[in-house]
Amino acid sequence: MSSSVNLSKQGFDILRQVTEHKFKQFWVLADEEDKKKGLYERDPAKWVYDNLGYELQYKQEPIMRSVALGYDTAVRSGHKCGKTFVLAATNLYWLDVRGPDCKVISTAPGERQLKHVLWAEIGHLFSRWKKKNQFVKTKGMHIYNRSHEDDWYALGVFSSEAGKIEGFHTKVKNKLLAIVDEGKTVDREFFEAVTSMHGQKLVASVPPLDGQGYFAEIFSKYRTIWKTIHMSALESPLIEEKWLRAREKDWIKGSPIWQAKIEGNIPRGDASDLVISISDVELAQDRWMIVNPGSDWKVGIGCDVARFGDDLTVTTSVRDPGEEYLRRIGTMKTTSGKNLMATVGNIREMANNEAKLLLGGSKDEDEIKITARKIPIHIDDTGLGGGVTDRLGELDYNVTGVNFGGTSSSELYADKGSEMWFDMAEDMPRMSIPPDDHFDEMGGRLAGDLCSRKYEYTSNCKKLEQKKFAKKRMGRSPDHGDSLALANNAIRSGDIGGFGVAVW
Repeated sequence: MSSSVNLSKQGFDILRQVTEHKFKQFWVLADEEDKKKGLYERDPAKWVYDNLGYELQYKQEPIMRSVALGYDTAVRSGHKCGKTFVLAATNLYWLDVRGPDCKVISTAPGERQLKHVLWAEIGHLFSRWKKKNQFVKTKGMHIYNRSHEDDWYALGVFSSEAGKIEGFHTKVKNKLLAIVDEGKTVDREFFEAVTSMHGQKLVASVPPLDGQGYFAEIFSKYRTIWKTIHMSALESPLIEEKWLRAREKDWIKGSPIWQAKIEGNIPRGDASDLVISISDVELAQDRWMIVNPGSDWKVGIGCDVARFGDDLTVTTSVRDPGEEYLRRIGTMKTTSGKNLMATVGNIREMANNEAKLLLGGSKDEDEIKITARKIPIHIDDTGLGGGVTDRLGELDYNVTGVNFGGTSSSELYADKGSEMWFDMAEDMPRMSIPPDDHFDEMGGRLAGDLCSRKYEYTSNCKKLEQKKFAKKRMGRSPDHGDSLALANNAIRSGDIGGFGVAVW
């Protein structure tokens, strides 16, 4: 009997020792976790390296440290400075370090920037995150903790939904973070909703080209209530020299686009003599992801034919589904050299491709050829362009030669070139043009042309800056802008109605 009692006592002592050891292990591990969490709160760069396997570059570390220290932080940045990466990393960092009852609300203008850029980067980093098994990432823009689904999450919200962001809050102070990417075109109403939240803010953007809007005011009017950080592509270790040299030509060194997208600065200088508003160009690029209906288009094609030297032959198609929808660039193609018959071939190919779209995928080759010949094509007829016009005319295409120095149809303008550019400026608020990186980065060159062409007043009308002077000032010829002006003119000129009218 006593032997049995002694054995039970011995077993109890062993159980007690094992339990005490387990508790000691638990508290040691918990203490280590707390110490690590405290370290990460002070050193977000270490958190990124330990959890995501990346080293922060350039000013990414000061940005995350500013957020970690509790500052509302605003970043004006040039391209290729790692802005999107640091916003995505901060999203996951906040979820981890702030713990339960923590929320991150992120936004950006439009589906492309929010879903396909920012949240695509968040998804990439989430796949590398050491704690990803504790969280769930949905197919939408939503990450939540498995044990705290309702109060420990990150969520993407479109910036057009200002009312939705006002309701977010946390029970514990310093647990809510709002992240705004490309804040330059986020509406003031949404910014005011964000700033009214009881939480921190991280806002980053390439500066607006016109220097206007709430984001620009953060660096002047509201500077004292934000921690501001500046990133320039000229200083970024992520920049490629070849890319930078190409942008010097595309965006014209010193221009508003260069100041904003390369230097990361709020543009300065007088823009009153520009034909097209810089903000209109930015907004036209922002509309690129809006999808038009796929039928009942008008189509116009414009070609600016290279004259000499390093000028480019640029051919552009424009599609217009009607006034209630966006007038959109369809295709843009650039070639160099003076092979006029190759230019004719490129224009015919573009017309055929547009005809296929107009016909809704019809396989009838004869119908495609007939349709292609009815699309209005406007060619810069000065210099070598005359040969292209003549040959397309021989092939029975609906081609019109346009002389930029010819007579305008309106007494408001000194010549036809001036009229076409000011017509394009008038149409820009309902146009959709490609972002900088589209069409083999021709989108950036087009934007550079549109934001740089100047004009002057004569005694009785407006006159577009002559191409030779524009080329001397810009360091290149504004061929992409001229090509779009011609294509837009093809849409505007004459009563071409919808598709299928007789050749005029």
